Amino acid sequence: MIVSPFKDVVTRVYKPVQWSKLANGWVKLNTDGSSLGNPGLAGGGGLIRDEEAKWIVNFAHKIGKTTSFIAELWALRDGLNVCISHNFAAMEVELDAKANPNYTNVLVSSLMDDCRVLVSRIPQIHFRHCYREGNRCVDALARMGGTQASDFLILACPPMDLVKLLDFDFHGLYLNRLVQSICFPLSLLNEFLHTKKRYLSYSRDRDMSYGL
Repeated sequence: MIVSPFKDVVTRVYKPVQWSKLANGWVKLNTDGSSLGNPGLAGGGGLIRDEEAKWIVNFAHKIGKTTSFIAELWALRDGLNVCISHNFAAMEVELDAKANPNYTNVLVSSLMDDCRVLVSRIPQIHFRHCYREGNRCVDALARMGGTQASDFLILACPPMDLVKLLDFDFHGLYLNRLVQSICFPLSLLNEFLHTKKRYLSYSRDRDMSYGL
């Protein structure tokens, strides 16, 4: 086994984040959950757009007092239900939530089970994680859901607060996000590659000498 003779260098670099367009005939569901206090007053929101980032429908849900993780699951289940009601056959689901193994309560299990059943009813579907910079529209909807008077709203047109954000995504603009990147000097990389090459040559000659 070859061990690198140098340690990886971890740096931070800017990565452009934007709403990514889809293949023809596909739609994208973005969802998000918000909790003021975590746990606190929570809301969920979702937005469905076509392959060109054109708005189709969005929703906002007043969930009540819960954590942000559970609000994320509520928003995902709501979004899947809306997609099924519109008979979308090919869709991508994009969210900035991450799995939390510490949640094992009955409510989380029930929400997850519901999501699995709903996913099975959609002919073509895949999931994709996105950074929050690419999910700003539904972040606004989730916060709106937490404070709205109605429990659940499906909106016939985008709220005014969303118009600028939708235009931003539609025109393919991006925001920079600072992320970690592992790199190392080119000279050290060359040294490592040559060391590995010499080792492989030595191993091959030794194997031949033993008749292997």
